[in-house]
Amino acid sequence: MTEPESQDKRDQRILILAPTGRDAALTARFLDESGLPWEIFEHIEELCQKMLDGAGLVFLTGEALTPEAMVCLGEALAAQPTWSDIPVVVLTSGGGGEPLNAEAIAALSEAGNVTLIERPVRVATLLSAFKSALHARRRQYEVRDYLVKEEVSKEALKRGEERLRVALDAARLGAWQLDLATGQMNCTALCKEHFGLPADAEFSYDVLVSTIHPEDRASMRAAVERALRERDTYRAEYRVVRPDGSLYWVLMSGRGDYGANGEPHSMAGVTLNITNRKLAEQEREQLLLRERAARAEAEESSRLKDEFLATVSHELRTPLTAVLGWTHLLRDGRLDETATTRALETVERNARAQQQLIEDLLDVSRIITGKLRLDVRQVAPASFIEAAIEAVLPAAEAKGIVLEKSLQPDAPALSGDPARLQQVVWNLISNAIKFTPPGGHVRVRLESVKSHVEISVTDTGDGIRREFLPYVFDRFRQADGTTARRYGGLGLGLAIVRHLVELHGGTVRAESAGEGQGATFTVSLPLVAAQRSEDGDGGGDAASVHTLAVDARRTVECPDKLDGLRVLVVDDEADTLDLIKVLLGQCGAEVATAKSSAEALALFEESTPDVLISDIGMPGEDGYELIRRVRELPPERGGRTPAVALTAYARAADRLRVLRSGYQMHVAKPVELAELVAVVANVVRRV
Repeated sequence: MTEPESQDKRDQRILILAPTGRDAALTARFLDESGLPWEIFEHIEELCQKMLDGAGLVFLTGEALTPEAMVCLGEALAAQPTWSDIPVVVLTSGGGGEPLNAEAIAALSEAGNVTLIERPVRVATLLSAFKSALHARRRQYEVRDYLVKEEVSKEALKRGEERLRVALDAARLGAWQLDLATGQMNCTALCKEHFGLPADAEFSYDVLVSTIHPEDRASMRAAVERALRERDTYRAEYRVVRPDGSLYWVLMSGRGDYGANGEPHSMAGVTLNITNRKLAEQEREQLLLRERAARAEAEESSRLKDEFLATVSHELRTPLTAVLGWTHLLRDGRLDETATTRALETVERNARAQQQLIEDLLDVSRIITGKLRLDVRQVAPASFIEAAIEAVLPAAEAKGIVLEKSLQPDAPALSGDPARLQQVVWNLISNAIKFTPPGGHVRVRLESVKSHVEISVTDTGDGIRREFLPYVFDRFRQADGTTARRYGGLGLGLAIVRHLVELHGGTVRAESAGEGQGATFTVSLPLVAAQRSEDGDGGGDAASVHTLAVDARRTVECPDKLDGLRVLVVDDEADTLDLIKVLLGQCGAEVATAKSSAEALALFEESTPDVLISDIGMPGEDGYELIRRVRELPPERGGRTPAVALTAYARAADRLRVLRSGYQMHVAKPVELAELVAVVANVVRRV
């Protein structure tokens, strides 16, 4: 695109043709005095050529308007560019009457921008007329520069309307011009097409506004008013509602044209259909959103994986601590009959807990690899529900939970794997007991509904947060994955339930009014044959539990230096507390125990221990919070008490965090009892 002409190329010369008297010389003299450029011509042909080349205005005396001059002037005026209307000032000599060449002057006035000044005239008056005409000429140059800047108008300025039409069509640009006084708009056919109107449609500013989407009309009017007020380019994008209801995006660009008084009288510009560009932008935005969501999902998956691995470590190491610890004490042979019985019960209970964890992990592995299969047969729903209730009844009674059942006696049989269906119900009831406080209620209901059997388990427990409800059946996801969580487990039970139910062609859903308001899990099983998986290894096989070998020759060393040592042990696992209390007690230590951070801090108030042994993963305040609060105590109240973290969180990152939080030692569960004694002796510098 050609750059606009600079200010010094805006020709302001006054072309003078005064064939008689001293008019030309006098005019040139006072123009010199006023600092205005001029050029005197003797022949009309030369003046006309200069006028076409560029000039500020033409000054003629009446005597110059000969018939030959009129033809030449008429052709020159007609040959001006579309933006040009060069001022012509004519000094007549009518003497107050009609000029001698009135017909020639009238014809000239019709052909161009003519100003008549009668003799006699004062120099100031003539100079004022020149300056006014030159000012108008400068406005014409400004219009020319503006049109040159507009690519679609460039060809109109230089080569005419046809070239402009070709350029606009090639760029798929519609051209428009708005008369601000009447509101009428002159538009090309393509411009009207952009607004969904036929080429012969009447077009006005009001019609234009009516095609704009209602939500965009206010911004459109505001943009037009701002552009006119600030003499700025008008450029905006709008949604257009076509007669068939379809939406298109149109870009409008233009600029106002201003009169001598500075007020705008019109606007002109172009339109462009940008629907494809907008759709591409929206698609890119959607892709960006999906990419962000995928990245967030990947980050969340990675976080859940890390949490799950830490939880697996914790859940496997915690029972191992009790199993290995009590086994060492049993081999040591220093337990009485009561302690021996308790030790065996503890070992068995924790071994079964580990067995269940491993079975859950194996089930999930089979689910992920598609190797879980069903042993399908006809089964009465009440049979596997009763078996599941009987299995969990001791746990409910131990916790003081009332277990109710309402089983429809004539519920029809269904096709399914009795063992897996019992596993489903057992998982749901065990989950309900786990999250229901002592004295609560758990209700199991069975009824047939049309072609389905519904089994529901309702509890009066902790409930489920509304935001977590959609994820309650996801693998590896727990409502609380922090080290301060109240409940153990891997977060796999409900995921296994969902998959087993779906293998039977059924559905399972969870409902809860919120935290503290209980929950209901409902299983719906169809009265049709369940599907077997194509591949399998016999999902009903018992999980194999790896035996942890213990060296029977190793015994617990009890250095004399533990005699009289006051030890405070903090752990939410009663079995672990019993084990460590017996162990360190046999080595001469005075052991106090606490099941929570709050209990431990209360014991600090009563008596400052010589050493603190604390678990990390505890409900409420975890071990990190406990050591923080201990370290805030003054030295005389135990603020510098040596501390050992005995935890099932055994990653390198966990060890680093433990040491940075204020513990002197990090000991991973399960722990060798001799090692624990040595660690306790070491931290109090009594070895």
